[in-house]
Amino acid sequence: MYLLKNNIIFRNVLVVILLWPILLYSQTNQVQFGKNRVQYHDDFDQWLYYETDLFTVNWYGKSKTAGHKVVRIAEREFNDIIKTIDFKTNEKTEFLVFADITDLKQSNIGISDAFIYDDDITKTIDNKIFIAFDGNHNHLRKQIREGIAAVYLNNILFGSNLQEIVQNSIMLNLPQWYKDGLISYFGEEWSSTYDVKVAKALSKKRNSSFERLAKEDPRLAGHMFWNYVGFNYGKNAIGNLVYVTRINRNLDKGFQYVLGTTYENVIQNVFNYYKNQSETKLSKSAEKPIPLKSFTKLKQKENVTAMSYSPDDKSLLVVTNQMSKIKVKLVDVASGKYKTLYKYGAKNKIQAPDPNYPVVAWNPDGKKILISYEKRDYIYLKEYNLQTGKSITQLIPERYQRIYSIAYWNDKNIIINGTMDGYDNLFMYRLSTRQTTEITNAPFDLLDMVVAGQGDQKKIYFSSNRPDNSMIPIQGDTILPIGSFDIFSLAQVTKQDGTMAWEMEQITFTKLISETKPTVDKYGRISFLTNEFRNNAIIRLSPGITYRSEAENDFSILGSDLIISNYALSTSNQNVIINGFDGEFNKLVKIDSTNLTNNTSGLLKGPKEFGYDIKLSASKIDSTAKVNAGNTIFNKVKEEIPENMKFRTKYGELKAPEIIEKKISVTSSQPMQEGSNKMMPLNPLNIVPYRLKFKIHESSANFDNSQLFEGLNTYVGEGDGGLFPPFGLLLKAHMRDMFEDYRLEGGIRIPISLNGNETYVLFDDLKSRIDKRISIYRKVSNERLDSNTPTQPIRKNIVLMGQYDLKYPIDQFNAVKVGLTLRQDKLFYKATDNITLNIPTEAIERVGIRATYILDNTLDKGLNLFAGTRAKVFVEWVKKFDLNFDKGVALNFNKGHMWVAGFDARNYFELDRHSIFATRLASQVSFGSEKILYYLGGSDGWLFPSFNEETQTATDENYAYQIATPSLRGFQYNIRNGNNFALLNGELRVPFVRYLSRRTLSSSFLNNLQLVGFFDIGSAWNGWDPFTKYNPLNTVFISQPGIDIKVNYFRNPIVFGYGGGLRFLLFGYFMRLDYAKGWDTGTFTKPRLYFSLGTDF
Repeated sequence: MYLLKNNIIFRNVLVVILLWPILLYSQTNQVQFGKNRVQYHDDFDQWLYYETDLFTVNWYGKSKTAGHKVVRIAEREFNDIIKTIDFKTNEKTEFLVFADITDLKQSNIGISDAFIYDDDITKTIDNKIFIAFDGNHNHLRKQIREGIAAVYLNNILFGSNLQEIVQNSIMLNLPQWYKDGLISYFGEEWSSTYDVKVAKALSKKRNSSFERLAKEDPRLAGHMFWNYVGFNYGKNAIGNLVYVTRINRNLDKGFQYVLGTTYENVIQNVFNYYKNQSETKLSKSAEKPIPLKSFTKLKQKENVTAMSYSPDDKSLLVVTNQMSKIKVKLVDVASGKYKTLYKYGAKNKIQAPDPNYPVVAWNPDGKKILISYEKRDYIYLKEYNLQTGKSITQLIPERYQRIYSIAYWNDKNIIINGTMDGYDNLFMYRLSTRQTTEITNAPFDLLDMVVAGQGDQKKIYFSSNRPDNSMIPIQGDTILPIGSFDIFSLAQVTKQDGTMAWEMEQITFTKLISETKPTVDKYGRISFLTNEFRNNAIIRLSPGITYRSEAENDFSILGSDLIISNYALSTSNQNVIINGFDGEFNKLVKIDSTNLTNNTSGLLKGPKEFGYDIKLSASKIDSTAKVNAGNTIFNKVKEEIPENMKFRTKYGELKAPEIIEKKISVTSSQPMQEGSNKMMPLNPLNIVPYRLKFKIHESSANFDNSQLFEGLNTYVGEGDGGLFPPFGLLLKAHMRDMFEDYRLEGGIRIPISLNGNETYVLFDDLKSRIDKRISIYRKVSNERLDSNTPTQPIRKNIVLMGQYDLKYPIDQFNAVKVGLTLRQDKLFYKATDNITLNIPTEAIERVGIRATYILDNTLDKGLNLFAGTRAKVFVEWVKKFDLNFDKGVALNFNKGHMWVAGFDARNYFELDRHSIFATRLASQVSFGSEKILYYLGGSDGWLFPSFNEETQTATDENYAYQIATPSLRGFQYNIRNGNNFALLNGELRVPFVRYLSRRTLSSSFLNNLQLVGFFDIGSAWNGWDPFTKYNPLNTVFISQPGIDIKVNYFRNPIVFGYGGGLRFLLFGYFMRLDYAKGWDTGTFTKPRLYFSLGTDF
């Protein structure tokens, strides 16, 4: 029994040692790049947390209010998700709550991972869920549900302990749609938006199967699948399918055991089901859509975040956001031509753009505009004069955490819809004094504010999920505002005592249906977006009319085939600009009265609550009546919706909205009750300050021969006894605090020859704007020297080095770094005889100062596959010194110094969804009284390197160190050498097996198998001119007994190599097999085979 137990332990340890590297790929070429997190404030200095049996919620000062709401929502949602998944984990889930997306991007968590933050996907790392509040508690609830689902799915599929994670990561290779779709499904089971997205996606010819759709949009395809399973097999089947898939580590067996059929049959049924529904909807739609004119063309991934007509309807302000590259455009409505008034930011493919900023508003005279934007976590207000082109900018007080919309009230004051103390409210802001007066004080969401009207008729309109029109203050921590949105208005009135007060009026009354983005024309008619209809639709009400669901009457409505996200209605009601998504592209279109027919486009009554019955969906409504008052682009809907076009819900049949001619009461003396979702305040005794604590983030054991961290390759001295790091077993452990502000890493490498060892310790402090790193490295090696004495002398080399680096992140992609290095090389002989006993110890100390600029905007497309650009430029100064403690402390700087300068630039071109073409241009020069000797040739991470002994080395240079340069395949190392080098590499990387299968491959080996074609061209030389005849490369010494001959002949300093190779993942190690030929001075070399470890550049 004892032996059996020890066998199991040994087997598990062996599995971890051999297979753990699959999760810890490392680049053998130790030029380090990396993206940054930039902290613009010190808000993260004090974190608090609230702990329950299932989870812990962490927040800081600005996110306190949102943190309290997360506790309440998570308590409500955890049981529902756990019941469906039928799984519990022993490790508590950690919620990290941020006041907004700007603060989330400043967090250090996940900085070393491919931290891609998408605004449509809740970000999770391990058991941590990142929550960024955007002013909408319904979005907050969706983030929480998606985060919980993601954490629990990771635990189910991959386990929570080390052995489970290693084994399941290797054996269980699930398609992306499987997990992404299930997380999306838990966030929101279904809605009319998904109904439309599915129809749009399936209308594309290229999406001819589920697999093709899953490759193009895995999240949508997965959502379709899980919604189908939940509806047809029951929600219990979801948890069972996930569990059985994990137990068998096989997707096909999970389908067989739980659903009773094969994987291929199920996904074909899913595809046919949705395809048939889409075709049925289209066949029932006999109406032609309203013609849409392209208003102004949008670039790829350029989204419109705000639009606003000028008071004279001649111009339109359009705010666009193209992957965080912001532009405020002034568009001529008649021609569609525009000029850019203001722009800032740069394209960012890594993190989601902030859709909130900037916000804009017109001055009522049409001569000025207001632009509110955020820069480095500060909010600014810019007033731009359109006539003079000049602007005045002021800093908004820090009390404002977020601004969602702005509007002029008069020349001196503006209305701000923003967040203060964690709550969305309205404020009057005086431009000249920066003073703020509170208008509303309630804990409900308040968005999309506009001001309309003149003089006494001026009102503020907004969208809110408050249950009624009460203005009575309510304690914020007793309300959970997760209801639907209605339209409200505020007007200033004079009380009996002569004082001014605000009165609120509720305009729409719709449960489970939301109205947003109100606008008002010059006739006082209110328009807004509603999700009560397919695609979203714009509804317009006449003055004095309110809108109620479950009532029968007429209303004016406009829809389109686009999924409408934004719109701008002219004040004269002549035309409307619509921003929407057609299933593939984001469009900005114009509809005017000359193109109107008696048909509305793509409209259908929606459900009160979207359930599982997705069979009934959007078609078209017949409408013939026109609105009489004024020139309009709206049609009037009065007909009842046909039976075959209604949604089925558990609430029964829905009725058309009612138009009520009588105004409602504008004030209420009773506090809000209906739909307020009351809750008890949190117990303050359970809120505890966060205390710094570390835990092991990762540990690994693997064989390699890479440099351990950046800086070592600069200091491989001539006394080191070898050009290449020894191949050995590297043991590493990495510890971090929960917020990853402080990181500690230690490691030891033991060569397989057991000759010496290498140890290192790194400590990172990333808490503030300037990142700090302390590194300590020690290497011990023994070298047995040739000798005529009976005992071979053994020389022991000890390298001790310390580094201190300061890095200043300019932004996420650019940084400058300054580092100080102290190094001691100590050489002494072991006393094996009298001669070695008397040899003195030699110690050489050097100090170095390095300045570096780093650029990295690459996106990880897969193992060894990137997209984007990386670059590094550096300069370094190195000086010898002597520190002596024999007679006190004596510090002397010796004569001589060394300068090193260089760059390394890499670009990765995306050829299609899978393949890339990668290029690298690198060069270094060293000069001064000491220099570095660069050896050109070979391959990075070459397991069995060979050295060219024929290439001459300059004997009149004082080389302090020697370095093997990056790859130049087709030759041995040292095909060229010198104190300077330049190199160009190009590689075509094609994961060819992915093209042969429609499904995501379950084999990691096949999924990462790549064909590579490459070329390398470079040179290494002494002095400033590589073509000089005095280059040692052009001199050959021939020695014969009694005679020495010196032969001078020209050799081209530039060499060229080309070939092909294979990349594959085996036993957790990424391996490279290259076959290359070289060209040297007009002669092609014999082909050479290279077997190397680690990824390419």
